[in-house]
Amino acid sequence: MARQGKLTMSKSKEAAFVSDGFSNWKKAMAAFQQHEASLTHREACTKKAAEKTEPISARLVTQTAAQHAKRRMCLKKEIESLIFLLRQNLPIRGKKEEEGNLHQLLALRQRDVPDLRTWESYNSPVIQNELIRAIGHSLLRGLLTDIRAASFFAVMADETTDAAREEQLSLSIRWVDSDLIIHEDPVEFIQVAETTGDALAAALKDALLRMQLPLAACRGQAYDGAANMQGRLRGVATRLQQECPSALHVHCLAHCVNLVLQEASRQQKIVRDALDVANSATTFVRNSPKTTEVLRVMAQQAGSAGTSLRPLCPTRWTCRTACLQSVLGNYTALLDTFEKVNSSASDDHSQRAGGIKAVMEKFGTVLGLHISVAVFSVAEGLSRGLQSATATAQQATQAAQRVRLQFRRMRTEEEFDAIYQAAKAMADDEDRVEEPTLPRKRKVPKRLGGGGEHHDADPTAFYRRQFFELLDLLDTQLEERFNQPSMNKVGEVERLLEDAAAGKTCAVPDAVKELHGRDVDVKRLEVQLKMLPDIMSQATSDASVAETSNSSVISVHSVCQALQKAKTTGGEVFCLMMNEVLTLMRLYLTLPVTTATSERSFSTLRRTKTFLRTTMGQARLNAALLATIHRHRTDQLDVDAILDEFVSANERRRLFFGKQ
Repeated sequence: MARQGKLTMSKSKEAAFVSDGFSNWKKAMAAFQQHEASLTHREACTKKAAEKTEPISARLVTQTAAQHAKRRMCLKKEIESLIFLLRQNLPIRGKKEEEGNLHQLLALRQRDVPDLRTWESYNSPVIQNELIRAIGHSLLRGLLTDIRAASFFAVMADETTDAAREEQLSLSIRWVDSDLIIHEDPVEFIQVAETTGDALAAALKDALLRMQLPLAACRGQAYDGAANMQGRLRGVATRLQQECPSALHVHCLAHCVNLVLQEASRQQKIVRDALDVANSATTFVRNSPKTTEVLRVMAQQAGSAGTSLRPLCPTRWTCRTACLQSVLGNYTALLDTFEKVNSSASDDHSQRAGGIKAVMEKFGTVLGLHISVAVFSVAEGLSRGLQSATATAQQATQAAQRVRLQFRRMRTEEEFDAIYQAAKAMADDEDRVEEPTLPRKRKVPKRLGGGGEHHDADPTAFYRRQFFELLDLLDTQLEERFNQPSMNKVGEVERLLEDAAAGKTCAVPDAVKELHGRDVDVKRLEVQLKMLPDIMSQATSDASVAETSNSSVISVHSVCQALQKAKTTGGEVFCLMMNEVLTLMRLYLTLPVTTATSERSFSTLRRTKTFLRTTMGQARLNAALLATIHRHRTDQLDVDAILDEFVSANERRRLFFGKQ
């Protein structure tokens, strides 16, 4: 009995209650009453009371706590698995629930966490959506906390259509932290039923209100050039600026560069025809697997090392250089391909191939492709630089000025002759390309203003004139597109900071007072600006600052670098001493110059909401987009906080998971 953990009786023993077990259930009540009054029962009670054993209630509490810990651990693993799938932009569920990524990931983790084998609660699609929303809310709260701490922000928005044919408005926020570092963060996709200026403005104001971002703190706006966005009377920018005059609006400069190339290509026939041929050739080949194979064989036979054909981007004109270069690199193989397709049959497909071949055999096409590559490659570099999330107004203006100077340098006979000779050499190598000729002269009737036509002496002069007209048009268009009222106002802030850093005047101009008079103390700002030359001289002695102390090369960027370095070494004392200058610099850096961040979010939207996931709700979509766009924040999520938020939603969950 001692070996079985039972009490040892010192005197009389009742075998039925001590060792053998009770079996006379017909007389159970009488036997129990007799046993209760016996010496054996009293001795057993005395010895049991003397033992230090845990009460039943305490055992129940311990067991319940262990169950709660096990359930919370399983739920935590489920949340971690969801975060991983959202971060990697992977679907959660499959055609069947047991074939979904979440189910399979949890099954894989059972090898390391055996308790997951019995975890079936809180794994339904409804619960998954709630957990995903909690993850998205946690990400958004952390992001908005940082934005509110910046005091000022700017709005960037653009619209697109998703896979479900629903209109989505992408909202991004640009803000500058206390270290003068620029951030551009997509925060939400807003589903809109209408795309009028009134509807979009109302959607933006509602989103800012929900995020507790006051419109009064908005200091910039950036949209594309559509009438509903930039309209003078009822556009989104106008409506927001009526409520907040300091919210300067900028027509996306990257979009402006796109419009410059579009307008130049529309007016110059040689470029327009070259783009049409490139588009027709690449589309014709890429839409037919058989034609693509023919091109590959022809390229091998010709010993060409050309790259594969790239499509001509239908909307981004600054991304067309790769397509034009691929056409030039495969020119001979393309001619052979179109000739073979044209001679193989007489249907519409072959006739179209013959038409493209006939146009490609003209010298003007070859020269137009070379001119387009020379011009588009310069503009493509400008567009790529403007799309940086940290681009400022001065950097954008200087980049555009450098491109304009490059176009002016290209407007020489030597530059044209180099392009012309390259095209002529390519045409000479390909016997099928015609010799350059002048177009047929057409006499305009005098009643229509004719009589004063200009006639070129030879084909070289004819194409040179078109080349020069193209460069002049590009130069003029860039100047007009970048000369925006908001950029001129920001230029006053730039000149104030540069002049003060160079030791010149520190008087705040009226334009800056009108724009930021409510954000800075003007008198205190003028006093602090007088100390900028000393800060610049200390910073320029460091090799990390590129500019020298020469005032002729001081820029806003160098002033920002000097302030960042001084803030690092001066700490809180410097921040308090130069608070107005730091505020003015943050206001300047807050103004966006492009909507590239919002446009980049479209790519994430297309990868997330595919044609297989068109039923995804808006809340789940935004949570998934936040997790995959802001991956550095996703990696820092507090899973325990998300778990506690989910558990505290109702009493039933609190009883099931307990309190931490």
